[in-house]
Amino acid sequence: ACPDDVLAVGEREMVTGCCFMIRKSLFDYMGGFDHNYRIGYWEDTDLCMRVREEGYKIMFQPASVIKHKLSASGSGGHPYMKHNVDHFHNKWVNSARIDDLVWVPRPCGRPAIKDVLVKRFGANGDVFLAAGILPALKKKWPESQITFCTACRDVLNDNPYVKRVINPGEITAHQTVVNLDLAYEYHPNWSISEAYAKAAGVRVEDCSTFIATTKLRTDLPAEYVVIHGRSSAGSSWVGKNWRQEYLREIVYRLKENNVHTVSVGCYGDWDVGAGTDLRGRTVMGELATVMKKASFFIGADSLPMHIANHFDVPGVCFFGAVSPERILHPRSTIMPVRADLGCLGCHHRKRIPCVGTDSCDRGDLACEKDLTPDLFWERMLEVMSGARIFASLTGQPGKLLPLL
Repeated sequence: ACPDDVLAVGEREMVTGCCFMIRKSLFDYMGGFDHNYRIGYWEDTDLCMRVREEGYKIMFQPASVIKHKLSASGSGGHPYMKHNVDHFHNKWVNSARIDDLVWVPRPCGRPAIKDVLVKRFGANGDVFLAAGILPALKKKWPESQITFCTACRDVLNDNPYVKRVINPGEITAHQTVVNLDLAYEYHPNWSISEAYAKAAGVRVEDCSTFIATTKLRTDLPAEYVVIHGRSSAGSSWVGKNWRQEYLREIVYRLKENNVHTVSVGCYGDWDVGAGTDLRGRTVMGELATVMKKASFFIGADSLPMHIANHFDVPGVCFFGAVSPERILHPRSTIMPVRADLGCLGCHHRKRIPCVGTDSCDRGDLACEKDLTPDLFWERMLEVMSGARIFASLTGQPGKLLPLL
Protein backbone atom coordinates (compact mmCIF):
# COMPACT_ATOMS: atom_id res chain seq x y z
CA ALA A 1 0.00 0.00 0.00
CA CYS A 2 1.14 3.56 -0.74
CA PRO A 3 1.84 5.97 2.11
CA ASP A 4 -1.04 8.39 2.67
CA ASP A 5 0.99 11.47 1.70
CA VAL A 6 1.82 10.00 -1.71
CA LEU A 7 -1.85 10.04 -2.69
CA ALA A 8 -2.64 13.39 -1.10
CA VAL A 9 -3.21 16.63 -2.94
CA GLY A 10 0.04 18.54 -2.76
CA GLU A 11 3.10 20.01 -4.39
CA ARG A 12 5.48 17.81 -6.37
CA GLU A 13 8.90 18.29 -7.92
CA MET A 14 7.56 17.22 -11.31
CA VAL A 15 4.70 15.33 -12.94
CA THR A 16 4.66 13.14 -16.00
CA GLY A 17 3.78 14.66 -19.34
CA CYS A 18 1.32 11.87 -20.15
CA CYS A 19 -1.17 13.53 -17.80
CA PHE A 20 -0.62 17.15 -16.88
CA MET A 21 -2.37 20.42 -17.57
CA ILE A 22 -0.72 23.82 -17.95
CA ARG A 23 -2.20 27.15 -18.96
CA LYS A 24 -1.64 27.81 -22.64
CA SER A 25 -0.42 31.32 -21.87
CA LEU A 26 2.29 29.93 -19.58
CA PHE A 27 3.18 27.13 -22.01
CA ASP A 28 3.57 29.69 -24.82
CA TYR A 29 5.54 32.06 -22.58
CA MET A 30 7.97 29.25 -21.75
CA GLY A 31 8.37 28.47 -25.42
CA GLY A 32 6.82 25.03 -24.98
CA PHE A 33 9.05 22.00 -24.54
CA ASP A 34 12.80 22.35 -24.94
CA HIS A 35 13.39 21.59 -28.62
CA ASN A 36 16.79 20.07 -27.91
CA TYR A 37 15.02 16.88 -26.80
CA ARG A 38 14.10 14.42 -29.53
CA ILE A 39 10.91 12.34 -29.91
CA GLY A 40 10.07 11.94 -26.22
CA TYR A 41 11.17 11.49 -22.61
CA TRP A 42 12.70 14.07 -20.26
CA GLU A 43 11.19 17.11 -21.96
CA ASP A 44 8.25 17.00 -19.51
CA THR A 45 10.60 16.94 -16.52
CA ASP A 46 12.57 19.79 -18.07
CA LEU A 47 9.42 21.90 -18.46
CA CYS A 48 8.47 21.25 -14.82
CA MET A 49 11.91 22.45 -13.71
CA ARG A 50 11.70 25.59 -15.84
CA VAL A 51 8.24 26.67 -14.69
CA ARG A 52 9.30 26.14 -11.07
CA GLU A 53 12.28 28.41 -11.73
CA GLU A 54 9.73 31.01 -12.76
CA GLY A 55 8.07 30.71 -9.34
CA TYR A 56 5.17 28.38 -10.22
CA LYS A 57 4.24 25.24 -8.29
CA ILE A 58 3.66 21.74 -9.66
CA MET A 59 0.53 20.34 -7.99
CA PHE A 60 -0.70 16.73 -7.87
CA GLN A 61 -4.41 15.87 -7.87
CA PRO A 62 -4.98 12.17 -7.01
CA ALA A 63 -8.66 12.34 -7.99
CA SER A 64 -7.70 12.62 -11.64
CA VAL A 65 -7.75 9.27 -13.46
CA ILE A 66 -6.34 8.25 -16.83
CA LYS A 67 -5.88 4.94 -18.57
CA HIS A 68 -2.37 4.61 -19.92
CA LYS A 69 -1.03 1.53 -21.68
CA LEU A 70 2.58 1.48 -20.62
CA SER A 71 5.18 1.62 -23.40
CA ALA A 72 2.60 1.03 -26.13
CA SER A 73 4.51 3.25 -28.53
CA GLY A 74 7.77 1.44 -27.96
CA SER A 75 9.51 4.79 -27.69
CA GLY A 76 11.37 3.75 -24.55
CA GLY A 77 14.00 2.18 -26.73
CA HIS A 78 14.22 4.94 -29.34
CA PRO A 79 17.70 5.81 -30.63
CA TYR A 80 17.71 9.28 -29.07
CA MET A 81 17.12 8.20 -25.48
CA LYS A 82 20.80 8.62 -24.56
CA HIS A 83 20.84 12.03 -26.25
CA ASN A 84 17.87 13.15 -24.13
CA VAL A 85 19.36 11.80 -20.91
CA ASP A 86 22.70 13.47 -21.65
CA HIS A 87 21.00 16.78 -22.47
CA PHE A 88 18.97 16.75 -19.26
CA HIS A 89 21.97 15.81 -17.13
CA ASN A 90 24.14 18.49 -18.71
CA LYS A 91 21.49 21.18 -18.36
CA TRP A 92 20.28 20.37 -14.86
CA VAL A 93 22.44 17.85 -12.99
CA ASN A 94 26.05 18.47 -14.06
CA SER A 95 25.50 22.22 -13.76
CA ALA A 96 23.89 21.86 -10.29
CA ARG A 97 20.99 23.93 -11.61
CA ILE A 98 18.57 21.30 -10.35
CA ASP A 99 19.85 21.53 -6.76
CA ASP A 100 17.63 24.51 -5.93
CA LEU A 101 14.57 22.63 -7.17
CA VAL A 102 14.81 19.24 -5.49
CA TRP A 103 14.00 18.63 -1.85
CA VAL A 104 16.69 16.08 -1.06
CA PRO A 105 20.23 17.51 -1.14
CA ARG A 106 23.09 15.71 -2.81
CA PRO A 107 24.88 13.41 -0.36
CA CYS A 108 28.27 14.88 -1.32
CA GLY A 109 27.13 18.49 -1.77
CA ARG A 110 27.07 20.53 -4.93
CA PRO A 111 29.75 19.79 -7.51
CA ALA A 112 32.37 22.45 -8.25
CA ILE A 113 31.83 23.66 -11.82
CA LYS A 114 35.26 24.27 -13.32
CA ASP A 115 35.01 23.59 -17.05
CA VAL A 116 32.26 25.38 -18.98
CA LEU A 117 31.63 25.59 -22.73
CA VAL A 118 29.32 28.37 -23.98
CA LYS A 119 28.07 28.08 -27.57
CA ARG A 120 26.63 30.76 -29.82
CA PHE A 121 27.67 30.38 -33.45
CA GLY A 122 26.60 33.79 -34.85
CA ALA A 123 26.00 36.54 -35.72
CA ASN A 124 28.12 39.37 -34.28
CA GLY A 125 25.27 41.17 -32.53
CA ASP A 126 23.84 37.94 -31.15
CA VAL A 127 27.22 36.78 -29.86
CA PHE A 128 27.82 40.19 -28.26
CA LEU A 129 24.52 39.94 -26.36
CA ALA A 130 24.89 36.22 -25.63
CA ALA A 131 28.27 36.90 -24.00
CA GLY A 132 26.40 39.09 -21.52
CA ILE A 133 25.69 35.94 -19.50
CA LEU A 134 29.41 35.39 -18.79
CA PRO A 135 29.70 37.58 -15.67
CA ALA A 136 26.54 35.89 -14.34
CA LEU A 137 28.10 32.47 -14.93
CA LYS A 138 31.28 33.53 -13.11
CA LYS A 139 29.18 34.78 -10.22
CA LYS A 140 27.32 31.47 -10.12
CA TRP A 141 30.44 29.34 -10.66
CA PRO A 142 33.43 31.35 -9.36
CA GLU A 143 35.89 28.51 -9.99
CA SER A 144 34.86 28.02 -13.61
CA GLN A 145 37.03 28.46 -16.68
CA ILE A 146 34.88 29.45 -19.66
CA THR A 147 35.48 28.44 -23.26
CA PHE A 148 33.34 30.20 -25.87
CA CYS A 149 32.59 28.50 -29.19
CA THR A 150 31.61 30.88 -31.99
CA ALA A 151 32.30 31.94 -35.56
CA CYS A 152 32.41 35.59 -34.41
CA ARG A 153 35.65 35.61 -32.44
CA ASP A 154 36.44 39.33 -32.70
CA VAL A 155 33.44 40.31 -30.55
CA LEU A 156 35.08 38.47 -27.64
CA ASN A 157 38.54 40.07 -27.91
CA ASP A 158 40.05 40.63 -24.43
CA ASN A 159 36.83 39.56 -22.71
CA PRO A 160 37.91 39.07 -19.08
CA TYR A 161 35.46 36.22 -18.51
CA VAL A 162 36.66 34.03 -21.40
CA LYS A 163 39.65 31.72 -21.05
CA ARG A 164 39.71 30.90 -24.76
CA VAL A 165 37.62 31.16 -27.92
CA ILE A 166 37.31 28.20 -30.26
CA ASN A 167 35.74 27.46 -33.62
CA PRO A 168 32.85 24.96 -33.88
CA GLY A 169 35.20 22.32 -35.27
CA GLU A 170 37.38 22.47 -32.16
CA ILE A 171 34.76 21.34 -29.63
CA THR A 172 35.88 18.62 -27.23
CA ALA A 173 34.26 17.16 -24.12
CA HIS A 174 33.38 19.64 -21.36
CA GLN A 175 31.90 19.21 -17.91
CA THR A 176 29.06 21.69 -18.53
CA VAL A 177 27.78 23.03 -21.86
CA VAL A 178 25.63 26.16 -22.10
CA ASN A 179 24.10 26.08 -25.58
CA LEU A 180 22.71 29.48 -26.61
CA ASP A 181 22.18 28.65 -30.29
CA LEU A 182 18.52 29.36 -31.14
CA ALA A 183 17.80 30.22 -27.48
CA TYR A 184 16.23 33.51 -28.56
CA GLU A 185 14.74 32.20 -31.78
CA TYR A 186 12.81 29.47 -29.95
CA HIS A 187 11.42 31.96 -27.39
CA PRO A 188 9.78 34.88 -29.22
CA ASN A 189 7.90 35.90 -26.07
CA TRP A 190 11.12 36.79 -24.23
CA SER A 191 13.54 39.61 -24.79
CA ILE A 192 16.85 38.49 -26.24
CA SER A 193 18.64 39.11 -22.94
CA GLU A 194 16.01 37.12 -21.03
CA ALA A 195 16.27 34.24 -23.50
CA TYR A 196 20.02 33.91 -23.06
CA ALA A 197 19.83 34.27 -19.28
CA LYS A 198 17.06 31.69 -18.93
CA ALA A 199 18.86 29.26 -21.23
CA ALA A 200 21.93 29.54 -19.00
CA GLY A 201 19.97 29.38 -15.74
CA VAL A 202 21.22 32.75 -14.50
CA ARG A 203 19.53 35.98 -13.41
CA VAL A 204 19.28 38.59 -16.14
CA GLU A 205 20.13 41.20 -13.49
CA ASP A 206 23.58 39.61 -13.17
CA CYS A 207 24.28 39.83 -16.91
CA SER A 208 26.24 42.64 -18.56
CA THR A 209 27.84 43.09 -21.96
CA PHE A 210 31.51 43.79 -22.63
CA ILE A 211 33.52 44.95 -25.62
CA ALA A 212 37.14 46.06 -25.76
CA THR A 213 38.17 49.37 -27.33
CA THR A 214 41.39 50.11 -29.22
CA LYS A 215 43.03 53.30 -30.47
CA LEU A 216 41.61 54.80 -33.65
CA ARG A 217 43.75 55.22 -36.74
CA THR A 218 41.39 57.97 -37.94
CA ASP A 219 40.96 61.45 -36.49
CA LEU A 220 37.35 62.36 -35.73
CA PRO A 221 35.85 65.62 -34.44
CA ALA A 222 34.81 65.95 -30.81
CA GLU A 223 31.11 65.75 -31.71
CA TYR A 224 29.68 63.52 -34.41
CA VAL A 225 26.71 61.31 -35.32
CA VAL A 226 27.29 57.67 -36.27
CA ILE A 227 25.13 56.29 -39.07
CA HIS A 228 24.79 52.59 -39.82
CA GLY A 229 23.02 51.99 -43.12
CA ARG A 230 22.76 48.23 -43.10
CA SER A 231 22.36 46.87 -46.61
CA SER A 232 19.60 44.40 -47.43
CA ALA A 233 21.65 42.93 -50.28
CA GLY A 234 22.14 39.20 -49.91
CA SER A 235 19.58 39.04 -47.12
CA SER A 236 16.00 37.82 -47.34
CA TRP A 237 15.07 39.65 -44.12
CA VAL A 238 12.50 42.35 -44.83
CA GLY A 239 11.30 45.08 -42.49
CA LYS A 240 14.55 45.21 -40.53
CA ASN A 241 16.41 48.01 -42.31
CA TRP A 242 15.20 51.47 -43.22
CA ARG A 243 15.47 52.68 -46.81
CA GLN A 244 18.80 53.88 -48.18
CA GLU A 245 17.36 57.00 -49.81
CA TYR A 246 15.63 57.96 -46.57
CA LEU A 247 18.86 57.61 -44.58
CA ARG A 248 20.70 59.71 -47.16
CA GLU A 249 18.08 62.40 -46.69
CA ILE A 250 18.70 62.43 -42.91
CA VAL A 251 22.47 62.63 -43.45
CA TYR A 252 21.93 65.48 -45.92
CA ARG A 253 19.90 67.44 -43.38
CA LEU A 254 22.51 66.88 -40.68
CA LYS A 255 25.23 68.18 -43.01
CA GLU A 256 23.14 71.25 -43.82
CA ASN A 257 23.05 71.90 -40.09
CA ASN A 258 26.86 71.51 -39.78
CA VAL A 259 26.67 68.19 -37.92
CA HIS A 260 29.50 65.81 -38.81
CA THR A 261 28.40 62.27 -39.71
CA VAL A 262 30.37 59.02 -39.63
CA SER A 263 29.19 55.86 -41.36
CA VAL A 264 30.16 52.43 -40.00
CA GLY A 265 29.54 48.85 -41.01
CA CYS A 266 30.86 46.42 -43.61
CA TYR A 267 32.05 47.27 -47.11
CA GLY A 268 28.74 46.07 -48.52
CA ASP A 269 26.59 48.28 -46.28
CA TRP A 270 24.90 51.33 -47.76
CA ASP A 271 26.77 54.47 -48.72
CA VAL A 272 24.67 57.16 -47.04
CA GLY A 273 26.91 60.09 -47.97
CA ALA A 274 28.45 60.57 -44.53
CA GLY A 275 31.24 63.05 -43.92
CA THR A 276 33.58 60.26 -42.81
CA ASP A 277 33.15 56.81 -44.33
CA LEU A 278 34.51 54.03 -42.08
CA ARG A 279 32.60 51.15 -43.67
CA GLY A 280 34.92 48.15 -43.71
CA ARG A 281 37.78 50.28 -42.37
CA THR A 282 37.70 49.43 -38.66
CA VAL A 283 38.57 46.37 -36.66
CA MET A 284 36.24 45.44 -33.81
CA GLY A 285 38.06 47.44 -31.13
CA GLU A 286 38.14 50.54 -33.33
CA LEU A 287 34.42 50.25 -34.05
CA ALA A 288 33.82 50.10 -30.29
CA THR A 289 35.89 53.28 -29.83
CA VAL A 290 33.96 55.08 -32.59
CA MET A 291 30.69 54.15 -30.91
CA LYS A 292 31.89 55.03 -27.41
CA LYS A 293 32.94 58.55 -28.43
CA ALA A 294 29.86 59.24 -30.58
CA SER A 295 27.38 61.92 -29.57
CA PHE A 296 24.47 60.17 -31.26
CA PHE A 297 23.61 56.99 -33.20
CA ILE A 298 21.23 56.41 -36.11
CA GLY A 299 20.65 52.97 -37.57
CA ALA A 300 18.88 49.64 -37.35
CA ASP A 301 18.95 46.55 -35.12
CA SER A 302 22.60 45.54 -35.55
CA LEU A 303 25.93 45.17 -33.78
CA PRO A 304 26.73 48.94 -33.94
CA MET A 305 23.37 49.65 -32.28
CA HIS A 306 24.09 47.15 -29.51
CA ILE A 307 27.53 48.70 -28.93
CA ALA A 308 26.01 52.20 -28.79
CA ASN A 309 23.50 50.87 -26.28
CA HIS A 310 26.32 49.31 -24.25
CA PHE A 311 28.07 52.69 -23.95
CA ASP A 312 24.78 54.54 -23.22
CA VAL A 313 25.08 56.59 -26.40
CA PRO A 314 21.72 58.23 -27.20
CA GLY A 315 20.22 57.47 -30.56
CA VAL A 316 17.30 56.38 -32.68
CA CYS A 317 16.82 53.06 -34.40
CA PHE A 318 14.40 51.85 -37.06
CA PHE A 319 12.17 48.93 -36.08
CA GLY A 320 9.63 47.23 -38.32
CA ALA A 321 9.42 43.44 -38.40
CA VAL A 322 11.22 43.17 -35.06
CA SER A 323 9.68 44.49 -31.84
CA PRO A 324 12.03 46.84 -29.94
CA GLU A 325 10.90 45.54 -26.56
CA ARG A 326 12.42 42.18 -27.54
CA ILE A 327 15.79 43.83 -28.25
CA LEU A 328 16.18 46.97 -26.11
CA HIS A 329 16.19 46.91 -22.32
CA PRO A 330 13.78 49.30 -20.54
CA ARG A 331 16.54 51.79 -19.65
CA SER A 332 18.01 51.87 -23.14
CA THR A 333 19.34 55.17 -24.49
CA ILE A 334 18.42 54.02 -28.00
CA MET A 335 14.86 55.00 -28.85
CA PRO A 336 12.84 53.02 -31.43
CA VAL A 337 11.31 54.83 -34.40
CA ARG A 338 8.40 53.10 -36.14
CA ALA A 339 5.59 53.76 -38.54
CA ASP A 340 2.05 53.81 -37.13
CA LEU A 341 0.95 50.33 -38.21
CA GLY A 342 -0.85 47.45 -36.53
CA CYS A 343 1.28 44.77 -38.20
CA LEU A 344 4.62 45.71 -36.61
CA GLY A 345 6.62 42.96 -34.93
CA CYS A 346 5.53 40.35 -37.47
CA HIS A 347 8.84 38.51 -37.05
CA HIS A 348 7.77 37.31 -33.61
CA ARG A 349 4.53 35.87 -34.97
CA LYS A 350 6.27 33.57 -37.44
CA ARG A 351 6.62 29.86 -36.88
CA ILE A 352 9.49 29.16 -34.51
CA PRO A 353 12.42 28.99 -34.69
CA CYS A 354 12.35 32.08 -36.87
CA VAL A 355 15.82 33.25 -37.89
CA GLY A 356 14.62 35.80 -40.44
CA THR A 357 11.51 37.30 -42.01
CA ASP A 358 11.55 36.81 -45.77
CA SER A 359 8.12 38.20 -46.65
CA CYS A 360 5.85 41.08 -45.70
CA ASP A 361 2.42 39.98 -44.47
CA ARG A 362 0.87 43.07 -46.07
CA GLY A 363 2.88 42.71 -49.27
CA ASP A 364 3.85 46.40 -49.42
CA LEU A 365 6.63 46.87 -46.81
CA ALA A 366 4.70 49.77 -45.31
CA CYS A 367 6.86 49.63 -42.16
CA GLU A 368 9.80 50.81 -44.28
CA LYS A 369 8.19 53.24 -46.70
CA ASP A 370 5.59 54.83 -44.38
CA LEU A 371 8.26 55.96 -41.93
CA THR A 372 9.11 59.08 -43.92
CA PRO A 373 12.23 61.24 -43.43
CA ASP A 374 9.97 63.92 -41.91
CA LEU A 375 8.64 61.55 -39.22
CA PHE A 376 12.09 60.14 -38.51
CA TRP A 377 13.66 63.63 -38.34
CA GLU A 378 11.02 64.82 -35.88
CA ARG A 379 11.57 61.85 -33.57
CA MET A 380 15.35 62.21 -33.84
CA LEU A 381 15.23 65.87 -32.80
CA GLU A 382 13.07 64.95 -29.79
CA VAL A 383 15.66 62.44 -28.60
CA MET A 384 18.54 64.84 -29.24
CA SER A 385 16.76 67.55 -27.28
CA GLY A 386 16.12 65.17 -24.38
CA ALA A 387 19.79 64.18 -24.41
CA ARG A 388 20.78 67.88 -24.49
CA ILE A 389 23.08 67.54 -27.48
CA PHE A 390 23.29 69.50 -30.71
CA ALA A 391 21.43 72.43 -29.16
CA SER A 392 21.75 74.53 -32.32
CA LEU A 393 20.17 71.73 -34.35
CA THR A 394 17.33 70.85 -31.99
CA GLY A 395 16.33 74.48 -31.73
CA GLN A 396 15.37 74.42 -35.42
CA PRO A 397 12.36 72.69 -36.98
CA GLY A 398 14.48 71.12 -39.72
CA LYS A 399 13.35 71.87 -43.27
CA LEU A 400 12.48 69.10 -45.71
CA LEU A 401 15.10 68.86 -48.42
CA PRO A 402 14.62 67.02 -51.74
CA LEU A 403 15.42 63.32 -51.72
CA LEU A 404 18.79 62.50 -53.30
